[in-house]
Amino acid sequence: MIIAVNTRLNKNEQPEAYEHFLFTLLDALTANYPRHQFIFIFDKPYDQDRLFAKNVLPVIAGPETTTSLRLQYWFNYKIPATLRKHKAEVFLSLEGICSLRTNVPQCLLISDCSFLQPASANRKKQVRFFKNLRPPF
Repeated sequence: MIIAVNTRLNKNEQPEAYEHFLFTLLDALTANYPRHQFIFIFDKPYDQDRLFAKNVLPVIAGPETTTSLRLQYWFNYKIPATLRKHKAEVFLSLEGICSLRTNVPQCLLISDCSFLQPASANRKKQVRFFKNLRPPF
């Protein structure tokens, strides 16, 4: 089985609690399923420490996702193209966002639902982005 995982975490940053959880999860998955091929999809150069095992293929699918528009482009065009190219059978999204333009089964991990709270600390554009796109995901 070929499993694609988006890993858009910033290079050279020390993992915080959620990032630590994600990398512990990915480390366990790649170690416990050595017969599966994992494709880690990055939006910019990655840290070699994040590849974990020999069954991980790193792929850089730019451009860097610095805005919500670039994020939508990345998930709806770059991710489907990368999934097709590598014949991925499952896509694991760690961002709480998935692609609306692929038929590959997707697993969506939502870490933060603060945008649902009325007094959200998020910017209004982010809140609108997530509220509008969560139902289709």
